Amino acid sequence: MGAMAYFAVHALIGRNGFEARTGLLERATVLKAERLRLETVRDQLAADVVALSPDHPSADIVYEFAGDLFGLAPPGTILIRPQKEAQRR
Repeated sequence: MGAMAYFAVHALIGRNGFEARTGLLERATVLKAERLRLETVRDQLAADVVALSPDHPSADIVYEFAGDLFGLAPPGTILIRPQKEAQRR
């Protein structure tokens, strides 16, 4: 009877028991979601690398970098500049 109770307890709460399995399944679900998120980021980074290749840079990427680094705007963009304090009065 004692051996049966021993094995029953370990089947439920032992290192390889039911509770451990449930915890591992929950962790697997979390890790799958994290993997999908990381794959999405990897795909975005891969697209950025292709766009930055020296053979044929994407015009969108060039304009984005030009705007960020140098404050330039793409051709055809309408710019509205704020008035200076002296001009407002």
